[in-house]
Amino acid sequence: MSRLWLIGAGVALAALLVASIAVALLREPESFGEDTPERAVQLYLAALADDDFAAAHELLSSDMMRRCPLTSMVRGLYAKEELGDSRVMLKESTLVDGTAFVTARVTRIRSSGPFDTSESSHEQRYTLVEEDGEWRLSDNMWPSHGCPITEPTPPVRQALPATTPRPAAGGGERTR
Repeated sequence: MSRLWLIGAGVALAALLVASIAVALLREPESFGEDTPERAVQLYLAALADDDFAAAHELLSSDMMRRCPLTSMVRGLYAKEELGDSRVMLKESTLVDGTAFVTARVTRIRSSGPFDTSESSHEQRYTLVEEDGEWRLSDNMWPSHGCPITEPTPPVRQALPATTPRPAAGGGERTR
């Protein structure tokens, strides 16, 4: 009888865990005001979750669009899986010299069965600049999308060592 009670308690605990995860993931997202950096990040993440790569690409700064063409973004995108298992919550926003920094807490929940669920969190900072009156993401960010992290650097040319002139064969000048 006690074994049956343990099984029932385990099933009830698993159901409670699944229900709490579902509630956390299915909550309606907070909507931020139009023309705000927070809204730009929200629209970017929503576009990636919907596989709307063109809309996500349009939210990049002109410099980022140049460094990360739409084809690169589509080819290297890992967002669908990462976003599907994650909850993103705004932590803070800061404006410094015309650049906005939006910090979010990303919590990823993974489940491998009724009794095996893990949760991990990290902070993600999004950098945005204002272009043509709209906030646009200006740096690589989570989720990764396969574009170069920084501007490609030209190959470094090493200077050849300076050569020291050697005396001509024969020992140089002769004294008489």
